Amino acid sequence: MKGKTVWREKNGIVVFKWKDKLILTTKHKLNFVEVSSRTETNRKPEAIVAYNNAKSFIDVSDQLSSYSTSDGVSNGTGR
Repeated sequence: MKGKTVWREKNGIVVFKWKDKLILTTKHKLNFVEVSSRTETNRKPEAIVAYNNAKSFIDVSDQLSSYSTSDGVSNGTGR
């Protein structure tokens, strides 16, 4: 079923299957956008692109927070 997207919309809720994922959204319609990688350009549903962008922001946020210590132990230089 490569290249096909099965979807339904009812009462402002869009349900669609993308690859092996079942997606429910009330924020996005089933609009496709062009997404470029290093080697090719693909069309993906807008909801998938928005999810991927938000997920990458959370990953960066988690990585940055892992650099700070939150155990309450002081290095002894502060007064």
